[in-house]
Amino acid sequence: MKKIGLLSLAVLLGACDIHFGSFANDWKTADAATDVFHQYAAQGKFSAMYGMGSALMKQQQTEQEFVQAAEQGMQIYGPMKVARQLRAACFPNQVRLLYQTEFQNGKGTEKLVWQVRENKAELISYQVEPGEVDLDSLPDSSCSK
Repeated sequence: MKKIGLLSLAVLLGACDIHFGSFANDWKTADAATDVFHQYAAQGKFSAMYGMGSALMKQQQTEQEFVQAAEQGMQIYGPMKVARQLRAACFPNQVRLLYQTEFQNGKGTEKLVWQVRENKAELISYQVEPGEVDLDSLPDSSCSK
């Protein structure tokens, strides 16, 4: 019975394409991808930002919808001045990053979720919310930096 259970687990994990690598490496990959993402945003290269998206993100949002949302965000917040990473949470194949970002028109909280496989990060989701985040309400980072 144990052999069947272990075989089932192995098949399930293989089907999910989960890797059990280093969370620190995944974090570095996602962090570097976020730097590129922010550079594209600063340059107004919204289609390039969309190009960093995962298949899942692209199924949920067209390039036109993404670009339109990014343009609206730029109008509301203005250009980014500085972004500071507050938290990073790592899971198999996924890194979630939280940034406190100062824009020309005020502060915002950026939430990025990256799919990381074979040292490549693809964006799953991106959100910006106005204002600052309450650090006391957040769990500690689970990624080893």
